[in-house]
Amino acid sequence: MSLINSGRFLLISLVVLLVVACSESNQEQANTVHLERAKAYSEQGQYKAATIEYKNALKKSGGAIEVAILYANMLNNLGHYAPALSLLEQVTGDKSEGYYLELVDTFVGMRKFLSAEATLKDHLSLSSVEVKLLEANIQLGLGELTLAGELFDKILSVNKA
Repeated sequence: MSLINSGRFLLISLVVLLVVACSESNQEQANTVHLERAKAYSEQGQYKAATIEYKNALKKSGGAIEVAILYANMLNNLGHYAPALSLLEQVTGDKSEGYYLELVDTFVGMRKFLSAEATLKDHLSLSSVEVKLLEANIQLGLGELTLAGELFDKILSVNKA
């Protein structure tokens, strides 16, 4: 009898493991589908639908930083800086360079140039063209026209080379 019970236990354990493994991959797959739809809707200018899909992706991913960055980027492109900032401020855990780039872009859009400058200096290196462009826009916003002009000239010379 104990052999039969242990066989049943093994069978039940395998079934439970299979169900758990399938549900995790289904969840990841559903999250990917929401993200793909969100990007497609955004590219087509269907921002309400994209917003719904980004919210679904955020919920399914448990607030994954990559999803928050993509959603905030769409909001920034639409000029909805306050909701983008609110979304980015809700991100917990380790933050990537992409997160800080989006945060600085949000601050620039909100005309919070000192916050943008502090975030840029504290969390980003000035090596990429994107970071240099943000720095130039910050200096322009701060009224440092000479420095902004120099930074824009450096960006243009790098792109010509």
